[in-house]
Amino acid sequence: MNSILNRFRTYFQDGTLKDRLIRRAKNAPKQWIEPVFNKHLIRERFRFIFQIVTLKADLFLKWRMFEPGSYHEEQGSIQSFKNRTIIDGNGNITPWFTYNLIDFIQQHDIKNLSIFEWGSGNSTRWWADRAKSVISIEHSEEWYQKTIQSLSSCKNVTLRHIPLELNDAYSTALSKDDPCDIIIVDGRKRVECARHAFETMPREAILILDDSQRNQYDKIFTLAQERGYKCLRFNGPKALTTHTKQAAIFYHKENALGI
Repeated sequence: MNSILNRFRTYFQDGTLKDRLIRRAKNAPKQWIEPVFNKHLIRERFRFIFQIVTLKADLFLKWRMFEPGSYHEEQGSIQSFKNRTIIDGNGNITPWFTYNLIDFIQQHDIKNLSIFEWGSGNSTRWWADRAKSVISIEHSEEWYQKTIQSLSSCKNVTLRHIPLELNDAYSTALSKDDPCDIIIVDGRKRVECARHAFETMPREAILILDDSQRNQYDKIFTLAQERGYKCLRFNGPKALTTHTKQAAIFYHKENALGI
């Protein structure tokens, strides 16, 4: 964060903006300096002034986004950037979901619910601290070994390594014998995983799709609609991003969260 602020201060204090204005004036046509009433020249002058004002306003707003006490600091964006990992404002690990989805889940009591997720990591530990049990599917051997070490103290987690090369074993990892009240699709082959989940999971279970704004996941919305699922979309920022992201929850009227 300090490096960002220093960059902004340098931009305004070292004469960079002033130098750009001087160069622009020196290279400007002679007519710009002469008091000639010309609609085209006046329009160009206002356009140049607007560009300068817009540039300063944009830099100011970006600085305000990450200043102490801002929403992004409270949610952990600055801390996540500094530590190169996804954490909240208090330094606790958190899923890489949109902040409003995390807030929504935290409003519900899930201590007696079972979690099944495609894609392991910080979210696995986060769910384990709150839910009854967690089953997590991971395709990467390297990430599986790293995650299983970090989860050594979690007795309610089952981490399964299923390579993508094993035909459909990854996307069909969820069985009807697996306890699952909440299913998270946040790994590879998301369309295939979601299709299998809709066919396998209990009616009262809910499915969370991360990064649902991506066009390649439109098929999942169609599959859910065909099976009578309702949908809640959570649009907003998430850690280490500057653009709006989206997550979606698919559910029936009678569901584990009582939505």
